[in-house]
Amino acid sequence: MPKIDFVIPWVNSEDLQWQKKKQSLSATGLEEIPSSNGAERFRDYGTLKYLIRSIEKYANWVHRVYIITDAQAPDWLNKSALKQSKFRIIDHQDIIQGRDLPCFNSNAIELSAINIPNLAEQFVVFNDDLLINSKTTPDDFFKNGLPRDFRIYTELRPSSDYDSILFNNSLAINNWLERKWHSKKGLFHCAYGLRNIKNFYHSFFSKDHWVSSYSFPHNAQGFLKSTFSEAENIWAEDFAATRANHFRTPQDISILLIRNYQLEIGCFEVRRPGFSQYYTLNNIDEIERELLEHIHPLICLNDADTHNYAAVTERLNRLLSQAYPDPADIELK
Repeated sequence: MPKIDFVIPWVNSEDLQWQKKKQSLSATGLEEIPSSNGAERFRDYGTLKYLIRSIEKYANWVHRVYIITDAQAPDWLNKSALKQSKFRIIDHQDIIQGRDLPCFNSNAIELSAINIPNLAEQFVVFNDDLLINSKTTPDDFFKNGLPRDFRIYTELRPSSDYDSILFNNSLAINNWLERKWHSKKGLFHCAYGLRNIKNFYHSFFSKDHWVSSYSFPHNAQGFLKSTFSEAENIWAEDFAATRANHFRTPQDISILLIRNYQLEIGCFEVRRPGFSQYYTLNNIDEIERELLEHIHPLICLNDADTHNYAAVTERLNRLLSQAYPDPADIELK
């Protein structure tokens, strides 16, 4: 069976040393996207522990799990158990050049994931607000050696300052495409349902091939190191510029550009869009139903404009402790 690794960036925003670094850098005026750099984007509401438990419960076939941190470790982590486990802690300084540290830019951190020592050719990038919600197999993430994904085009309708990054991704991919099709693989599929209409319009009513944007799952994303490297060679300046930005900026690209590249060259095997589901913490009732009924194998529990944050996260942690009661091998007992 081919090796598949998981990669999880994580931060503890309550760490005083981390806060000092962030505050000293914020004072320089580098913080350019307020909604992407506020406390909401960094606060930890306890999901990493349950993501780890969900991996052990539903994806115990994984080869390695790399947790990327900034000189931190979860307080529940049993460090002495790490060496005998499939889990590894990767510090920012192990994958990000010294001149670009400290880094509070999730785009830069994710674009640096390829620098993890001994990372497998096939790897999946998670966020720490994701969970595996039912039994999975390697084929759910990679098939025939390729990432599982779906290719559905959509319009970019800016509604937040983060959309500038999606625009940058689309601009980069369009400049590379030069209005030519490199592959039409996975353009139409029964798994897409009515979403095929968008692809039909895009393919048959557009004289040349250009991209407005892509429908994306806001969930775990599979990559090949080889195509990741190809993308970095194509957009070397964009990669370097984003990695140098200590905070998210309107000029950033994101790891989704590499996903888009994989789609455009046909480096994927189709997976139904409904394999994953996105929720915000305001959907706590739907989250409870999801955990009880296991509707989707992958779920995202995103902290976005959360109302009654303290009460909601307290309830969430009760639900997660019931859904994933067994401590992971690397937890302090």
